Amino acid sequence: MYESALQVFSPILAMMVNVFTQVMIFRRKIISSLLYTIFLGFFSGLVTVIVTNIINLTYVKSSLFNFSGIMFANIIIYGSLSYCYFHFINLGETARRIRLLREIIDSKNGLTPFELLELYNANKVLSYRIERLLRNKQIVLQNDKYLIGNPSVLWLANIITLLKFMVLGKKSEFD
Repeated sequence: MYESALQVFSPILAMMVNVFTQVMIFRRKIISSLLYTIFLGFFSGLVTVIVTNIINLTYVKSSLFNFSGIMFANIIIYGSLSYCYFHFINLGETARRIRLLREIIDSKNGLTPFELLELYNANKVLSYRIERLLRNKQIVLQNDKYLIGNPSVLWLANIITLLKFMVLGKKSEFD
């Protein structure tokens, strides 16, 4: 009974570990980069899902094939939950609509359309994004040209593009 419950709830337990780890690391300012706290949370949850499945294997006598299938399914479920969590965080951090609403809420008397356009003109938005990419060392400036620095986000983007192609049959929803 408990063994099968552990199999079923393993991805949920791992997701709870993911969220707890990410939030604690970020709030305690152990690491200042939100993206790295998300990665650390993800990997702590991944270890949890693997360890709980291995622990479950010691209690449930099943074939290696059955165990491998359950492990694979739980990792896929956990990865899917983590993907949703990543976008939940990302929505609050980078979505322009959310940020516009925050700006309006934070202003005492509201903002005029001109003030909003001043806050979010294309040059400023691009400048902020480039600054963030430079600060996180995802791009570097060499000889007045931007080059890929740390390719981790690029790898993630390529994986998401591959998954979109597998699900949607195209690289982007705009194709």
